[in-house]
Amino acid sequence: MPSFTSIYLGIIAPAATLIPITVGLWKFKELPKAMKVIWCYVIVAGVTNCLASIFSNSNNLPILHVYTVVEFVLLSWFYALVLPSKTLKRVILILAGLFIIFGFVNALYLQSIYVFNSNTRPVAALLLIVYSLLYLIASSPLEHQLRWSEIPANWANAGILIYFSAALSQFAFSNLVEAKAPHEVVLLIWNLHGTFVILMYILISISFYKCKK
Repeated sequence: MPSFTSIYLGIIAPAATLIPITVGLWKFKELPKAMKVIWCYVIVAGVTNCLASIFSNSNNLPILHVYTVVEFVLLSWFYALVLPSKTLKRVILILAGLFIIFGFVNALYLQSIYVFNSNTRPVAALLLIVYSLLYLIASSPLEHQLRWSEIPANWANAGILIYFSAALSQFAFSNLVEAKAPHEVVLLIWNLHGTFVILMYILISISFYKCKK
């Protein structure tokens, strides 16, 4: 009988991408450009989860190396669209371009594609946390005109901030934890990770639902 962890991480958490994908498809005509980028992100996440499941009996970490770069580029594009500062937009897009180069260099020279990419994953997470905090600062004046809950991007940003903040240390120390920590601890960490992934997808789903023409 499959364990709880295998069902939770192998079926439930990946299947959670269907929630924002479905809501986003339903509201697609009402989604502004920034939210369509987020919808593309969850599509990519869903496809990646499917590929990871298909190759679960072999080392599927090369998929994660590619996904990390695509994820960062898409979420950077989202923040370049929602942040008002033209200077910040340029910086974010430049960093996205540099991160693509970093991802290739890391995969070719620094870390094997068959181990967890503990170089690129935490860097991406840290930058996305910074972007999400910058969005909070930039969007605060809007909250005097609209309720926080009525601004779709607020929900997506909350999901991104919570998930990447929770996962940052795991991304940075994943290889060390896998090598040194008891198996039960490793499973607990990954189950918590799966929970924060699901939470992010739920908040993104709400952001899609809140979109109106």
